[in-house]
Amino acid sequence: MKFKLLICITGLIFISSSLSASNTDSVKVKIILGLNGGISQSNSLSGDIYGGAIIPINTNKLETNFGYSFFKNNTDYGGVKELHFSSHGLFIEGNYYFTEGFYGGARFSVNFNWVDKESQEKFEIYPDIDSPTFFSGIAGYGHLGYHLSIGENIGIKLQGQIGLHNYKISEGWLLIDNSSSDVRNAQFGIERHAELLYNLSIGLTFKL
Repeated sequence: MKFKLLICITGLIFISSSLSASNTDSVKVKIILGLNGGISQSNSLSGDIYGGAIIPINTNKLETNFGYSFFKNNTDYGGVKELHFSSHGLFIEGNYYFTEGFYGGARFSVNFNWVDKESQEKFEIYPDIDSPTFFSGIAGYGHLGYHLSIGENIGIKLQGQIGLHNYKISEGWLLIDNSSSDVRNAQFGIERHAELLYNLSIGLTFKL
C-alpha cells in the first residue's frame, strides 16, 4: 500500500511539473542532480542522493525531487532500550524558493529499517522475546535551506530539516501491518512508535 501511495504521489508531482512548465518558458526548466551529507538526531551521518527539476513560477521557482535517503537512529522494544538501526528510504519532496537562494519545503519518505547486529544480541538474555530485525515506516519532514550558486551549473545547498518517523516494530520482521486494533497489536507483540527526526546537512547540486 505504501509503495502504491509513493508511486501515485510521484506521478502527480511530475504531471503537475509538466503542466507548470508548459505555461512558462520550457527552456528555463532545469534538470538537477544532488547529494547531501549531514548529522542526524543520533549524532551519526545521514545522506541523500536525488534527482529532480527546477520549474520557474513567475519570479520565483519550484523544485521537485525524488531520491534515496539514509540515517541511523535508536528505538526501544519490549523494554529493551537503545536499539540501534539503519534506515534506508525513498522520498519525494517539493521546495519553494522565496528568494533567489532561500527556500522552504516538505518531504514524504517510506523507510526500511534494519536493527544492528549488536542490538539484536541484547535479546539473548530474554529467552521469551526474539529480537526485532527489520521494520518499515513512513516519515514526513519540513525544512528550510539556502542554495548558493558557485558556477553556472554547480551549487552548494545548506539545509535544516525536522520531521516525524511513524513505524511499528515487532519480533523478527515486520514489513507492513495495517491493523488498527490495539488488542491484535498486543497479541502479536507489535509496538507503535512516533519519533522526532532532525538533521543539518550540506550538499552539492548539479544542473544538467
